[in-house]
Amino acid sequence: MKNRELMSSGNPFKAVIIFSIPSILAMLINSIYNVVDKIFIGNFVSHEALAGLQVVAPLTFLAFSVIVMFGLGSATYASNKLGEKKDSEANKVFNNSFVLSSIIVIAIMIVFFALSSPLLTLCGALPENRSYAEDYLFVLIFGFIFQSMSYFFTMNIRSEGRPVYSMIAQVSGCLVNIALDALFIIAFQWGVFGAALATVLGHISNFIIGLHFYLFSKKNYFKLNLKDGFDINWGFMAQVVLIGLSSAILNICNFVSTIIYNNVIGKYTNALSILAILTSLDALCIMPCVGIRQGLLPIFGYNYGEKKYDRIFKVYGVGLIYGLIFGIVICTLIMSFPRFFINLFVDGTETEDLINEAARILRFYPIGITIISINMNTSALYQATRAKFKASMLSALRQCIYLIPSLYILDALFGQTGVWNAMPLSDTFSAITGFILFIVTYIFYKKTGFLSYKDLKNSLKRDNEVLE
Repeated sequence: MKNRELMSSGNPFKAVIIFSIPSILAMLINSIYNVVDKIFIGNFVSHEALAGLQVVAPLTFLAFSVIVMFGLGSATYASNKLGEKKDSEANKVFNNSFVLSSIIVIAIMIVFFALSSPLLTLCGALPENRSYAEDYLFVLIFGFIFQSMSYFFTMNIRSEGRPVYSMIAQVSGCLVNIALDALFIIAFQWGVFGAALATVLGHISNFIIGLHFYLFSKKNYFKLNLKDGFDINWGFMAQVVLIGLSSAILNICNFVSTIIYNNVIGKYTNALSILAILTSLDALCIMPCVGIRQGLLPIFGYNYGEKKYDRIFKVYGVGLIYGLIFGIVICTLIMSFPRFFINLFVDGTETEDLINEAARILRFYPIGITIISINMNTSALYQATRAKFKASMLSALRQCIYLIPSLYILDALFGQTGVWNAMPLSDTFSAITGFILFIVTYIFYKKTGFLSYKDLKNSLKRDNEVLE
């Protein structure tokens, strides 16, 4: 009840901190799963093995797109229902989403297992890294269901106003992953197979904690009930999919753009290994912004349900301030000390050319992330207020609409140097577009009192029905 009041009427600075800080830590922890694997693999196996992990990355984005859609979609829509004081409907949304997402993820696992070889070829596998990619993917496939459902649980736990518990679940999985990485890779020398196994067992730990919460906790609003889950309310599920679609599109765009990135950059020496390092550091830079976005979603959703639009804009402003601070501080730190961060991933005795080239690129590669929170927070605003097309479009900008053309054009004009500049350019254009759309939405609200033309139209329709 206290967190409901905080979402609805508490100090906006405090509300964003309470909901975002655990989300930031949770997202950092989520990215650490892959980062830790790459650190151990790069230092104790080889940089070719590091490239193998980069080849598998697109497939993880594709699988994750489903659970992000249902996880964030159900969490946001359930928050709307809680804001409308319709707790039983919120519980229905939760259970239906759990069942449908589980079925779809299992189907994806079967497809990945059956088509693993052609999929790895599509993702840019080369002879020198294919065996590493195959070992890593083989184990990871069987862990997709636990990764997906653990993420689903943590998203919905956060939507109930329990962000700290959500964070604890993810921290536990991360600690298991780190400990087992050291055991499997260093002590047992299992290489990429050990890294994948450690990751899967970490997700299983996270999954068990989330499952315990929804089966045995007496403090949660949602109760896991498979019988209720299989009784699908397709109207609710349509809303969940539409709300979560922008996040799914973001991951699908990551899938497409990473495949293209792998294939475009793979023709250059050591480039896939460098890209594996850069994407890991990029994730660490961007995760605080993603965490703030995740923390804003339940607040936006709850206040949209209560029709407290002024508070939505206040919370947006606070989230933007925090996002810019995090983005500027973290990216400046990484760009100022590039060799230190590169050396986390590769042994200093390895090819010096790889380290020098990666450090050079890292001096400018993350610069667009300093302002990317503008795009992310605006997308969250649209996602929570059911402006599905705008949310989806903003999610697609960074990884598809701007990035893919930039990759081909800059590669043709400037070669490898141009390819490395495509991401910061895409980040910058995405942030500018997000800011413009937010200003347009704010002006519309000031003139009409509504967040969109659709809301205005629905209000006029209800008024006419009352008069009749």
